[in-house]
Amino acid sequence: MSGGGRQSLEPSNNKRFGFTLAEVLITLGIIGVVAALTLPTLIQKYQKQVWVNQLKKSVSTFENGFKMMLADAGTDDLLNTEFWQKLQEQANGNEDFQYSCEYATADNLTANDEILKKYFKILSIGGNGEDISCYFDYRNADLESIKDPEDLYAYKQLNKARLVMPITVGARNIQMADGTTAGLQAVAYAQQHPVYGDVVAVLAIDINGKNKGPNQLGRDAFSFYVTRKGVLMPSRNYESLKATPVLCGNIETGDINNAMGIGCEARIIHDGWKMNY
Repeated sequence: MSGGGRQSLEPSNNKRFGFTLAEVLITLGIIGVVAALTLPTLIQKYQKQVWVNQLKKSVSTFENGFKMMLADAGTDDLLNTEFWQKLQEQANGNEDFQYSCEYATADNLTANDEILKKYFKILSIGGNGEDISCYFDYRNADLESIKDPEDLYAYKQLNKARLVMPITVGARNIQMADGTTAGLQAVAYAQQHPVYGDVVAVLAIDINGKNKGPNQLGRDAFSFYVTRKGVLMPSRNYESLKATPVLCGNIETGDINNAMGIGCEARIIHDGWKMNY
């Protein structure tokens, strides 16, 4: 072959590779749009899991406390424990008597308060016949008796509408050391529940405290029955939720537009401790 040097296969040093400013800006814009679309969903999913974990912890805390009551009394029936025996003593045969705001005076439930503090880490217990110290929906309060605006809390439904019915009106307000706010109504004598049999209390739980939002049924506020064996049972069973979408949404379609948020704890537990709504 006649003269002439070999052609270099290496790229010329004069050529530069990279993105133009316009290309970078377009890429960043696309990333921003994707983030805007996905981040809210991820944040919501994370928040739901936080609520579920808090709920699971609260259920465990109360059930463990009731188990310790049973163990100390050497029984498997809460009615035979110190707390319920004291409540029956206070009742003096009155089958309607309860551990609640309605039946509380300045000191007649103090002994019961002290018993609870032996089994649960409690900061304070309120509800000596005064509306503002109870765990309630504010529309049922005598507004003229309100002394502290911090004691007014309106809970919302799952669909974020104003709650159309009060939650656990008259329950004794219990502020737990972990930030949970609970409302407890305990009956002196067991009452019959159509599904769960004998129950001895109703327990409402705001898993992150009533001072912290969203104060919404089915998100951070739930209700349970307490059986004589100290087990917490959802305020509604799963079958009733399926048959009545207004309670915790339409389980088949996922629609919660008309849902009140009542009984959602049953749905969470049924779904393996997941908030799939």
